[in-house]
Amino acid sequence: MQILVCGEALIDLVLRANGPNDPVPTPGGSPYNVAIGLARLGVETGYLGKISTDAHGRMLRAHLAESGVDLRFAVETARRTTTAGVRLKYGEEPEFVFDIENTADRSLLVSELPERLPDSLQAVHFGSYSLVLEPGASALVRFMEAAGSTCVITLDPNVRPFLIPARTAYRGGFERWCAMSDMVKLSTADLDYIDPGGDETRLVASLLAAGTALVVVTRGPRGATGYTARFRVDAPGEQVSVVDTIGAGDAFMSGLLAALCDAGPLTKDRLRLLSISEVECALRFATKVAAITCQRRGADPPTRAELTHD
Repeated sequence: MQILVCGEALIDLVLRANGPNDPVPTPGGSPYNVAIGLARLGVETGYLGKISTDAHGRMLRAHLAESGVDLRFAVETARRTTTAGVRLKYGEEPEFVFDIENTADRSLLVSELPERLPDSLQAVHFGSYSLVLEPGASALVRFMEAAGSTCVITLDPNVRPFLIPARTAYRGGFERWCAMSDMVKLSTADLDYIDPGGDETRLVASLLAAGTALVVVTRGPRGATGYTARFRVDAPGEQVSVVDTIGAGDAFMSGLLAALCDAGPLTKDRLRLLSISEVECALRFATKVAAITCQRRGADPPTRAELTHD
């Protein structure tokens, strides 16, 4: 296991404009999608989270296994699976409505965290609302603190404003997570929520000053930017015919991590020594992974073979 991904797993119930009235159940959840994407790109990936034993949970587990994700740290529970109603309209961001009370993926406990991690583990990834909703949020932050002593910590906040009780409290949590993270990915939507009307360069500079080695800002079809304490590098977007953008940011995250793994062992020291060309190549690869995902229905990231033959 090279990378362990931690966080929510849920079922997206997708309603498409001018489509059938019955929603289509699709496996999802930001960290869950990252785990799927990494495994399909050939990275030895594990998943840590709580999955229901109900029909939707069995679907989630089977989808992980089919993609080659290691499930030794997946915890079973009889609590029902979270669902997210997703409404798609052409040219607009997806609208989400979550049914999340007393559900499986937010119920992870400290006592259910792994006592020992594989010696091969290089990085642990965290993100999205699993860091916000209790009791799972406290368990994962505890795990972030512990894993950070030996592993690279990566973070994608993937902000969901309608699940956040208070913006001020969230900002405090965000700063705490970033202080423990070696790499942080932010979308422009994340930036708008975390620092409304603020200056991107100033916020990024504060994260780098606090110890983050690499900050990446994604801009959808306009590409992405990588920041380190030594340089800034921009990568263009890819112009494609978009079917929907569900899971695009998660696909980008998996592509970014996979590209960095391709270049050598993912360590804290190596992240601080990345060159401009290494970061640019990683951004371009991640952008390509996200672009392919946008050409498909739902969060369906490509395999390594599909990238090779694209």
